[in-house]
Amino acid sequence: MEIFKESKRWVELGIIDDAARENILALYPEPKTDALKKRSFNPLYVLFAVLGTLLISLGVILIFAVNWENIPRNLKLFIAFLPLIAAMCVFLYTLLKRRDSMAFREGAALGLCLSILATVALVNQVFHIPFGIATYIRLCLFLFLPAIYLLEAKSPAALYVACAIIAGAGRQSPLWASLLSVAAFMPFLIIQIKKTNYEAVIRYLAVLSGALLAFLVFRLPDAWADSWIDPMILFLSCAVLLFALDTLIKRQKKLDGIMPLTLLACLTIIIVLMLSSFQDFGPLYWVAPKGLILLFGSVILYAGIRFYKQPFKIETADMIVLCALLGFPLFWLWSNILLVALGVWFIATSVKVTSLKRVNYGMLLLVFVIAARFFDSNLGLLERGIAFIAVGAGFILTNLLLHKKWRAR
Repeated sequence: MEIFKESKRWVELGIIDDAARENILALYPEPKTDALKKRSFNPLYVLFAVLGTLLISLGVILIFAVNWENIPRNLKLFIAFLPLIAAMCVFLYTLLKRRDSMAFREGAALGLCLSILATVALVNQVFHIPFGIATYIRLCLFLFLPAIYLLEAKSPAALYVACAIIAGAGRQSPLWASLLSVAAFMPFLIIQIKKTNYEAVIRYLAVLSGALLAFLVFRLPDAWADSWIDPMILFLSCAVLLFALDTLIKRQKKLDGIMPLTLLACLTIIIVLMLSSFQDFGPLYWVAPKGLILLFGSVILYAGIRFYKQPFKIETADMIVLCALLGFPLFWLWSNILLVALGVWFIATSVKVTSLKRVNYGMLLLVFVIAARFFDSNLGLLERGIAFIAVGAGFILTNLLLHKKWRAR
């Protein structure tokens, strides 16, 4: 609390004495919950535990790799299970004795997951078991789950999500395996987002949830036999779903500011519109009905989450989602109109909140449209030069006006 620091400074300045300071502090006791949070969570402890576990695991693997070919098979098998046994001992000790320490939980869970990867790979090498990399990763994924769930460890969650995406990325990978790996892990992410009170951890878990959601969206065409969905429609749908997920998390946890998924979704939609704004891109003369169902369904889901028991007020995210919905034909002229409209929206709303960042975002969109048309049209050099001068002058004048308004406030 600030009163502790301020009262100490008052004593140093001679305003009050130590007895008066103690009487003042007695009126403002430090909340027990805050004290417990400070003692139970220190990002450096967790970081050092994770890094130490990674370095030790890599060091052990490199030591045994030096003379691996000359080691007898039985000894190889013993060596293969040695890291797993050691990691299991640390895991059980943490589960029974040090469950209250986040550093122990994260380090023990990550160490066990890495030892599972190493042990399964070494056993496969010793006995030459014929299965591919995707099968190997899927086997390890389901062995990860007890460690992650029992210790509620969040650092191995990134390893799980990365492995799930790698194992299911190929077209030959069975869809049921991808759905099962996601369904087995999503409850953990949802539970941890609800339980944690640390904003950084919530953002981290939100990114992992968004990655799994995007992975499922791009596997959807495989679920529909003999179907094809344009990749740009998939990108737009995925971005809208990320908006919906981010809105839901922010509302549940009462967070403010720009979340990582919001930034990623914004960039995805704007990049798709930018790519489709060139004449060589070509419009989608035919869009698969299932692609339209996916896009419209994503927008309806977002609208339901966004405006449920909320006042109807259009925000920037709503405008970007609307651009995604209106821009699905991906016709170059229409995409240019949407980009200009979005840029004007940024500039117009920046005046109300006096945000230089927002006006610069809008001006950047307008500059992109003009610069793209510089190379994509038959305008003469004079017309192009005038257009660039006008936009540059607009940049400077708008920033000066906003800066003047901000200083006046």
